[in-house]
Amino acid sequence: MTDAPGQETTSGPPRTPGRTGQAPGAPPAGFRRHFRRLEGLLRYLPLAATPLLLWLLSRDQVKVKPTVWVSLGYVVAFALLTAWGSRRPRWIDYVLAALAGVAATHVLFYPGFPQGHDITTHLWGTYGFFETIHAGVPLPLWVHHLGLGMPFPMFYPPLAFYLMLPFEAFRLPVYDSFKYGFVLFNVLSGLSMYFVVHRWTSSRSGALVAAAAYCFAPYHLLESQYRVAVAEAAGMAILPLFFYTMHRAVASPGRTTWRGAATWTALLAVTHPLSLSMAGVAMGLWTLATCRFRPSKLLFKRLGMLFLVALLGLVAAGYYTIPVAAESRYASITHTLGGRKPLYGRYGLKPSELVVRRAWSKWQRAEPRGSKSEHNEMPFYFGISLLAMLPLAWPRRSSRTGAPESDYPRPDLESPGAPRGAPEDPKAGRAESGKQEATDPGSDVVPGLMVVTLGALALTLYPMDVLFARFPPMTILQFPWRFLAIATFGASALAGFATRTTVAGAGKYRWGRLLPAGFVALMVFDFFPYQGAASWRAPFDGVYRMAERRKGIDKLPFRVDHLSFPPSHTDIDLSLLRRVYPEYFTPTTRRAFKNTKKDSVLERAAVGVTFKKRKRTLHPRPYAEFFPKDGGKPVGLAFERAGERIRVSLPGRAGRLEIKEQWFPGWMVTLGDRHFEVASTSDGLMVIPLAATDGGTVTLHFSRTRWDRLLGAVVTPLTLALLWWPAPWPFRRKPRHDDRTDT
Repeated sequence: MTDAPGQETTSGPPRTPGRTGQAPGAPPAGFRRHFRRLEGLLRYLPLAATPLLLWLLSRDQVKVKPTVWVSLGYVVAFALLTAWGSRRPRWIDYVLAALAGVAATHVLFYPGFPQGHDITTHLWGTYGFFETIHAGVPLPLWVHHLGLGMPFPMFYPPLAFYLMLPFEAFRLPVYDSFKYGFVLFNVLSGLSMYFVVHRWTSSRSGALVAAAAYCFAPYHLLESQYRVAVAEAAGMAILPLFFYTMHRAVASPGRTTWRGAATWTALLAVTHPLSLSMAGVAMGLWTLATCRFRPSKLLFKRLGMLFLVALLGLVAAGYYTIPVAAESRYASITHTLGGRKPLYGRYGLKPSELVVRRAWSKWQRAEPRGSKSEHNEMPFYFGISLLAMLPLAWPRRSSRTGAPESDYPRPDLESPGAPRGAPEDPKAGRAESGKQEATDPGSDVVPGLMVVTLGALALTLYPMDVLFARFPPMTILQFPWRFLAIATFGASALAGFATRTTVAGAGKYRWGRLLPAGFVALMVFDFFPYQGAASWRAPFDGVYRMAERRKGIDKLPFRVDHLSFPPSHTDIDLSLLRRVYPEYFTPTTRRAFKNTKKDSVLERAAVGVTFKKRKRTLHPRPYAEFFPKDGGKPVGLAFERAGERIRVSLPGRAGRLEIKEQWFPGWMVTLGDRHFEVASTSDGLMVIPLAATDGGTVTLHFSRTRWDRLLGAVVTPLTLALLWWPAPWPFRRKPRHDDRTDT
């Protein structure tokens, strides 16, 4: 005879341990109860100490201050709307996740734009990309307005610039379209993080806390308002979906999971390949953690599937990846990455840099270790509040079985198998408690995310940078602190798990509904200085620092050198020789036009004005210059240049035509009935031999039928069709009972 749980029996056979009895050799119940209390106190201790740590570790004041009422208004709205629990409509969650991205980047709505590390490079890149789109080329491969012309969209991932195009449709200044693109990237980051964490936790409030943490995280805002790194900021919107689909593809292989993982891998490849490299390393750590870092058949199987899915994604992005792999040897990319002396091994951080709350008081750069300016390095604050929530992400241990407790019905929790908005059945929850380890997504995801987060933080530090400086996935990153993007994702997702566990532990108390808002308020307060900017540029109309006093764009020089920012609108046609994307010059042109202190070098490149140290007007050589065969005086010819095509009117004399555009494989010439590839001068410009019978017009176009470009254009649609075509999958397996449905 057995009494109710928790009471002693007075008769009957002795009970076996497991339900209410004590196992032989187990610690006394009182000891276990005190140990659980101590464990709970230790889990909450970092969070309780966060305000004191913020006060002790804060430094400086942000220069361009954010608006207090915007952040405060978001916290109040979050508290009011999440207090409804499951009664609030689902669309409110998506609105809150999107508003987190807007509130975190609200400083970008100020007039002007932030002065960041990459602002000159990427603002000119946006201007040149828009100019090529306006010329009627929907998929650009060549941009005339950068350098001596360069295959900028073929090497630099183009997806981020496409996401800025809707703002260009409103005829906004280029810098406004540029900075509103960062707002859009942050909004998409909040939405993707909400979706992923909700799928993992089934907790709506936990997913909202994770989305807010991701949008307000200091490194995320550093990408948009301090470094102004376009591709990396856009890539952070895809990282949550990449990790979610890749984890599913490895844990539950099948066509449904593989095609989702391959698709998001391809999208991340055409957004920011460096993020894909870091995410691949992180997924390797996740897989090792799942197998407890022990060599086994399961480990090698999962690592093999991880490699195959990543390879399938790269093939799906073949339109971009195949030309990059085949033609990067013609550019200077290897030289920029450090060549024989990689940059990666010289920029490791100190552990204190991750926790010292230095505000953006001035614009600083990343300095190599051991340099004289190392003490004046840019801030790399990660977030004390994010670190303090990591211990809370682990599931609470059950008082009876010692297994992680399931989430019993709470106002904001839903069962993965229940209809959307339906509360979890407490009896069903208790009935499934024995299967918790197999069915709870947190039992696999939380350890993996913890290893990813801590491993990524460790990879940013010295001496880990020195150890992995020669490892190819690390070498191409240039800077080890880029792994803070992966750590930010992992810590933000774990904040969602921490919210789920904490709210579940609050039980039936109504104040438990305010815990998510309290977490968001703490993080917004912690990250408030990083919602501003370190430096700011005033808005301008026309061509910055050059054309304020000029009337009419016809008086502008054709090509300039060392100009800070591009024209404000795309109806002004201007080219920039230097300061942007030097890695996309060919080695020959990079050497020939490196010494720009000599005016003759600039004039040879058709540069009319230089702004290096001071403004100087030059006498540029014609863009299309004809050299007669009989040794006469060179003359300039009329030309048209737009949309990867150059047309030049010929004089009908023998000689050679020199185009002040960079030679690159794929430039083809149409001269009468002849079609041939353009030749190169000794300094890397394009030259065409002409006969006396050649008259009319010669046309040059950047070919898309080169073998690698054509192969990429064919492989991408075929791979996507194979993945998404509703045909039988040759490796289909019978789904297990714990597989989640794909969305």
